[in-house]
Amino acid sequence: MVAGRRVALYGAADHADRYGRLTAQVTIVGPDVLWLQGELVLAGMVHAAPDSGPLDCTAALIGRETVARQRRAGLWREGTLAVRNASAVPLLLAGAGSFAVVEGTVLRIGEAGGRVFIDFGRRYSRDFSIIVPREAQAGFAKAGLDLHGLSGKRIRARGVLFEQGGPAMELMNPAALEVIGANGT
Repeated sequence: MVAGRRVALYGAADHADRYGRLTAQVTIVGPDVLWLQGELVLAGMVHAAPDSGPLDCTAALIGRETVARQRRAGLWREGTLAVRNASAVPLLLAGAGSFAVVEGTVLRIGEAGGRVFIDFGRRYSRDFSIIVPREAQAGFAKAGLDLHGLSGKRIRARGVLFEQGGPAMELMNPAALEVIGANGT
């Protein structure tokens, strides 16, 4: 898509991400202006990652990802990018260290040490949990996400899986969490 073409970079970060990379949104310049990240997500080649840009860009990417998933485009057709079920604990544990999109119904919300725990099973030490650290909670509130009001709701979260007894995911960015509804709608 970009070989031999002019590109413009927008919103380049002043600091490196956790992998030491500088990130930016890429637009292919020419007669047909294309947003590279948006085209890759729409083609089903990559997930929309919540930490890769401003909230408005992330929301647009998640919208394109929804279209790609519905169309079963690219890697969605093969199941490579499949949304994982929060109750599939062995699959989630096997994916520790990798980026995933996980969906399920929240069983309960807890708080300890300034962190909010969003639990999808009865045993946090065995079942999937989402952790929102204290320093990220104001951003969720500002985005209109009431973390304590998620119990019983179906949500989709995206981030890197890790093992903390059971599988877990830490969310720093409110765009990483989608409320789908109480009954999956």
